[in-house]
Amino acid sequence: MLTSAAYNDLCDRLGVVQSMGRVGSCFDNAADNTIQTALRERQLALPEPVTAAYAATVVAHARILIALNEQIEAMEAQVKAHSRAPGR
Repeated sequence: MLTSAAYNDLCDRLGVVQSMGRVGSCFDNAADNTIQTALRERQLALPEPVTAAYAATVVAHARILIALNEQIEAMEAQVKAHSRAPGR
């Protein structure tokens, strides 16, 4: 389903970049479930202006989640570096 032409076209139209992560990665599964749930929403059957606004909201939420994950990864790296510092 994730490789269907309709899904690929929708992602292209919305500016969503698809990725395939590591098998079993909870982050990829969570993002996948969120996107799939959003795509099943009844808002997608509404008139184009409503659908476009809804799609923009979904994309904005996805970008926020990506930014938060990047910040968490950076903080984890800082904690690891600090715990490996000499004298610790």
